[in-house]
Amino acid sequence: MSDQQHRDAALAAALKRAADGAARRVVPAPPAEVAVRGRRRRGRTLAAAAATAVCVLGATGALAALGLRPDPPAVPATRPSPAPSTSYPAPIPSPIPSLTPTAFPSSVPPPPIGSRNP
Repeated sequence: MSDQQHRDAALAAALKRAADGAARRVVPAPPAEVAVRGRRRRGRTLAAAAATAVCVLGATGALAALGLRPDPPAVPATRPSPAPSTSYPAPIPSPIPSLTPTAFPSSVPPPPIGSRNP
């Protein structure tokens, strides 16, 4: 027997002695206590399953509600109008009154649209 095998055999014997000693000192729990532990564990398992089911149903309902929403109205397919140029300042109103009348006298009807003024 080699030196390594001798050490392995000694270690195995020591482990068996320790296991036998521990087995003699171990006292199993009474059956009533084991049954109580089992009921508690089943209760925790059932509570975890119920909580998981509630989360899955809630997430499914939320996703279904999001999927059933109506589509937003479509935006018209037009090109955006260009922004007004800011390179030139706005014209300043003239203090001189305009010579063009802004209203027709009540006795003369306005000319038809598209006709030329004499």
